[in-house]
Amino acid sequence: MAPGALAVLFPEFLGDRLRLESWQVGAAGLFIFVCVLIWMAYGVKCPGCGVNLFLHAVGYTKGGNWLHWLLHADTCPTCGYTTKVPTDTVTR
Repeated sequence: MAPGALAVLFPEFLGDRLRLESWQVGAAGLFIFVCVLIWMAYGVKCPGCGVNLFLHAVGYTKGGNWLHWLLHADTCPTCGYTTKVPTDTVTR
């Protein structure tokens, strides 16, 4: 997502260094950004219940905090599925 955002924000700077037109760099950046958002919207799901965590993060977190929530979530808000293994259940 970050490379796409950089290409959209700084097309002249990157275009000069890559010897491309600035509109080509901006269009490529926009394409990358949209593809990543589509992947996040359809690919980031809870393995336990299948709820779409990206749409949940965008819809239910406070303004501008959705990406932080999505990157740090370790428990599904719907079914409680967790990615961490409790240390007391590990056998040696």
